[in-house]
Amino acid sequence: YVVMRNINLIVQKQPHILQSDIRMFVCKYNDPLYVKLEKIAVMVQCASERNIDQVLGEFREYASEVDIEVVRHSVRAIGQAAIKVERAAERCVDCLLELIKTKVNYVVQEAIVVIRDIFRKYPGKYEIIISDLCENLENLDEPDAKSAMIWIIGEYAERIDNSGDLLESFLEAFHEEPASVQLQLLTATVKMFLKCPQASRDLVGRVLKLSTDESNNPDLRDRGYMYWRMLNKSPELARQIILSERPTISDNSYALQPRVLDRLIANISTLASVYHEVPEAFMDASRTGAMREEVDDDDFEEYTETVQRVQEEIHATSGQRYEEESGEGSEDDASSASSSSSGASPKRSATNGGHSGGGGSAPPPPLRPLAPVLSEQTRGERGGQGLRVAAAVVRGNGGAIGMQLMVGNFSQQPMSGWAVQMNKNPFGLAPGGPLQLAEVPPSGTERAMLTLVPNQLLSGTPPMLPLYLEVAIKTNVDVFYFNVGYDLSAVLADGGPVAKDAFQRTWQSVPPDKKATCSGAFGQRVTAEMVIARMQQYYCYLVAQTQGPDMDQLYFSCATLNRFTIFAELSLQKSGPGVRVVCCSDQPVVVPLFQSFVGELLQVKWSQGGPSPGAGPPA
Repeated sequence: YVVMRNINLIVQKQPHILQSDIRMFVCKYNDPLYVKLEKIAVMVQCASERNIDQVLGEFREYASEVDIEVVRHSVRAIGQAAIKVERAAERCVDCLLELIKTKVNYVVQEAIVVIRDIFRKYPGKYEIIISDLCENLENLDEPDAKSAMIWIIGEYAERIDNSGDLLESFLEAFHEEPASVQLQLLTATVKMFLKCPQASRDLVGRVLKLSTDESNNPDLRDRGYMYWRMLNKSPELARQIILSERPTISDNSYALQPRVLDRLIANISTLASVYHEVPEAFMDASRTGAMREEVDDDDFEEYTETVQRVQEEIHATSGQRYEEESGEGSEDDASSASSSSSGASPKRSATNGGHSGGGGSAPPPPLRPLAPVLSEQTRGERGGQGLRVAAAVVRGNGGAIGMQLMVGNFSQQPMSGWAVQMNKNPFGLAPGGPLQLAEVPPSGTERAMLTLVPNQLLSGTPPMLPLYLEVAIKTNVDVFYFNVGYDLSAVLADGGPVAKDAFQRTWQSVPPDKKATCSGAFGQRVTAEMVIARMQQYYCYLVAQTQGPDMDQLYFSCATLNRFTIFAELSLQKSGPGVRVVCCSDQPVVVPLFQSFVGELLQVKWSQGGPSPGAGPPA
């Protein structure tokens, strides 16, 4: 497995090296599942016009195995090969049609998903197979397959005789469908209306009503109103926007980003090349700090001393630290909490305790203090080097978001002409103004606070662990790229708790199997009051509190700045350090983020059901 993970990186960088040795990666009957999946991934990377017949033969054989996971990956690999090798696309499509005709449920659904991608890669080439896909409509029960089929129907509505009936069949359980299916159904119906207005007038009205008046999903509702207004005000404008040509997907859609790949190739035969994550993603700050002290020069010691001094200044002005860290102050904090609750704004309930990160109180101290994110040895876009950066995402007064920066000039010339840009990200964080930095002389350092504004550079992708921002800093020397990690509190709204009856309604309406549960233990004994104060300091607000013979139950709510609401129950063991967290959200993708955040915030060591680490941020 370790060898295959390293080979995967090598063939992504130099795919021609092993194209003639494809037989080395053929799956054996006694290979473990994880080895088989890695071999399939490598064969996709090695696929070319010379070996595509051999590769397809292997994938076709794997698609008939008993292991469902191997079958799914094999079907997916056939679609990836069609996108990668254009001259073999027709053979891949024929192979997928053969698999669809087997009528095996999970094979059909995976095939429909990859055929959707093939349609996007080769528009106008393989639409003749749409009728074969429509015959399997009743067998679809997975969200990805439903979304793909709905996209195909909407995209080619004018070529499908009964497209309206096919879309209408999905409306029977519209409110029970996942958000991705609902959004796709809305867009497909509007596309059909723009292409066949007379045949779909009633259908589009029904879907728009379901998506707006009868939906609680803000994303679905906003898109529904946007489509409704465009169709009413300017159908021609709606046609230009909704039916516009989209760029075809590329053959490297399944590969790592180039900068990440370069970093991993530089770390070949290490844990980074096995995890396919840059070292910073899975090594904690203490270990990476120790490594840097070992390998860097004496100047770095001076630099880290400056970083520590800045951290001390931050902590001195940003309020009390968590009571668990010092073991003191819990009684004082509890009393101040009860006294300040009487002066809380009407938006917050009395259970709020007055401990919030905003609303005029001191901002919470950053969970992740200033840390190095760019070494002076890292080269910029044009090969320049000498810039060292430490950064952290912090909260300010009134819930403001900022990026704290410290730059060090280790080049032989002054650095000036500072500018900053960020890539699109799930929460849309963007610079709120220019980067205000003076000219930095050689061996000098400078600090700055960059205001961040949410919901500006939205990527449209779901947030995943770890959260990070991709940043580019321009200087007169070069353009440098780095990533700044942050925790969930950086994007939580200072809005107070939801109403108690609304919380109860939502909590009771969510089935137990849709709630995420994780258990663990605190580093030391804590009280319910300490947890409440700590949570509310970081924008997680207490809604209700109950007591049992063995556990204290605390109910919290919080919301992200893009209006994802999270509901949580924290059960604290009275006789020990045990804690259980049960949470749910209208957007399940944020639940792992909340679990990870609670673990970091309350210093919980998860033993069961804790969040899994995501892919590491690009270098």
